Amino acid sequence: MVVRSRVFDSRTGRRKPRASFTLSALAALAVVACGSAVGFAQSTDAAAGAELGRIEFDYQDGPEAVLEVDLGKGMLTDVSGLIEAALAGLVEGLLDSEQGDQSQAVAQTADYVNSVQQIVAVLGSAVSEVRVRGFDRLTDEDEPARTALIAHYQQRIRNSDWDDLLRVKDHGASAVVSVLREEGAIRGLFVMGSEGNNLILVNVVCDLSPEKVKTVTKQLAELGMKFGLKKELEKAMQEIQRELH
Repeated sequence: MVVRSRVFDSRTGRRKPRASFTLSALAALAVVACGSAVGFAQSTDAAAGAELGRIEFDYQDGPEAVLEVDLGKGMLTDVSGLIEAALAGLVEGLLDSEQGDQSQAVAQTADYVNSVQQIVAVLGSAVSEVRVRGFDRLTDEDEPARTALIAHYQQRIRNSDWDDLLRVKDHGASAVVSVLREEGAIRGLFVMGSEGNNLILVNVVCDLSPEKVKTVTKQLAELGMKFGLKKELEKAMQEIQRELH
């Protein structure tokens, strides 16, 4: 794993305000986009000599990134394994602590945690790499380089088998989500988001198949039922059916 964050302006030597990128919002946007795209994924040909779904952050003439995150398969596997181990330990601890009237509630809680553990396992197997580049507080002097950087990656997307899935513009903020599809699965995700003078690039290499989406959706629905959300889920399904018809 590589994580680098710079908070000093290299030109003035002064401390810069911390990056204000809404990474959690972009991450949520990316997840929704992946889930939507799997429903209509078509077969594409992989780019020869390149890891499927990977967009190299190789533009050298742009502004310097203040945030760099590189999570490879090994680190993601370790993190997923740690989460699964922690959840498994929690389940064992709960079951070992069953006492009297609380035994049913404890067993039910352990069942909830076990469901979450299964969801984490499926999602962990679907993502092999996550990389982020963030550019903070770009000035007017940086505008030509910023424009060239954006154009570079837009051209890279257009010249490949990637498709723009989602475009969002709202009060000076914008985001574009692009996906790479192969044999019915999402193999890559690229997010380019900007707000004011901030810019962020996110690239995810994944293997998100319809089967995995179905598994996770089923587990989430079952978990919702366990939490007493049966009526809400049924109402949501009825609304979806009405929209489809």
